[in-house]
Formats: sequence, C-alpha cells, structure tokens
Amino acid sequence: MSSNSEFIRYLYDLTHDERSDGKGAASARAALAGLRRGRGKVPGTVVEMYSLVVPELRQAKPWEQQAWVDETYFLIAALFAGHRFSREHDIERPPPNLGASLRKFVEDEEEKHHPVGESTGKRFAALLECDRNELPVHLRHAVNLLNDTPIDWATLLDDILRWDAEKRTQLRWAKAYWYRPPAKPKDDESETERPGDDAALAVLEQEGD
Repeated sequence: MSSNSEFIRYLYDLTHDERSDGKGAASARAALAGLRRGRGKVPGTVVEMYSLVVPELRQAKPWEQQAWVDETYFLIAALFAGHRFSREHDIERPPPNLGASLRKFVEDEEEKHHPVGESTGKRFAALLECDRNELPVHLRHAVNLLNDTPIDWATLLDDILRWDAEKRTQLRWAKAYWYRPPAKPKDDESETERPGDDAALAVLEQEGD
C-alpha cells in the first residue's frame, strides 16, 4: 500500500526504467503497455492492470469511499502510461493543476498560430461540469490534448479524489485556466501626488509638534 505521492513516484520509476535500457527496461516497458490498456475502459476492469496497480492501492480515509479511491488509482495509472511527455521527461515544476496545464497548452498552440482556445475552453467546461461517472471519459480527452504538455500527476490524483467536494477542485482549475490578473500600471502611469498633499502633510507635522 502506498500514499498518493508514492503511487505517482512508482509510475515515474517505471518510465525511468523503460528509458534506462538496463535490466529492468523490458519489464517496465511491458508494465506501461499493460497500464495503457486501461485507457478508454471502466477503471478497475482491465485484468492486466491488477498485478501492477493493486499492490499500490491505499486504504480510504474516513471521509473517502474505498471504491472511488481504487477507481481513481486505476484511472490515473492508465492516463499516465499513455501520456507521452511524462514517459519522456522528468518534471520538477509542472503547472500546478490540470487547468493550468490546459492553459499552457492553449498558449503554446496559439504561439504557433493554432487557434485552439475556443474548442479547448468548451471541452474544459464540459469536464468541469461532469459528474464522477462521466469523469473518466472527459479526463481522457483532456489528457490527450496535453500529450506534449507537463501535468502534475500527484495534484491531479488528489484533485480527482476530491471531485465531489463542493466543486472546490473545479473552481481551482477554472481559475488557473481563465483568470487573468489585472495589468500593472506602467511606470509613467503610476500614482502621482495629489494637489494639496504637501499642505496636508505640513499641517499634520505641525500638530505632531
């Protein structure tokens, strides 16, 4: 049994072994191929994944449902194994959540003059609106878009486990994707002293005396 972060470390270790060309490369490659067979399937129903995921499952916390924890682990394992960027790179500081990863994807594509913002926004809105039963399908579509974009898998796992917790996950993702902070004023537009400020300051100094 592992924690959420240990489970993600386990998945990354498989990718490291696959790329190493060492003794464990062949078995790691086979393991990742087995995990990928779970993509598009109901989480927890692909027998080939059992020996790879079941030993890493953890006990549900008092406020969690064990079935949902198990399904989420199977879902994340399948999506991770099919994500090209994660198999080929070690990520130290990926975008903080899936909404931020999708925003990075849109910005990168639009820099290449590929206008994907509208279609991605609609797909993202459908993901945010879906319930747990629909989540595996919508999440798979989102991760497919991000094949060349980094994902914080530990945060994604945590977020999916809390999917029904008063829409807090969905709101954080939405802010990361759509929120733009107000533009800072330029230096020449910074506040200047208002007329009368010097006089008011002189009065205050006199009162202090």
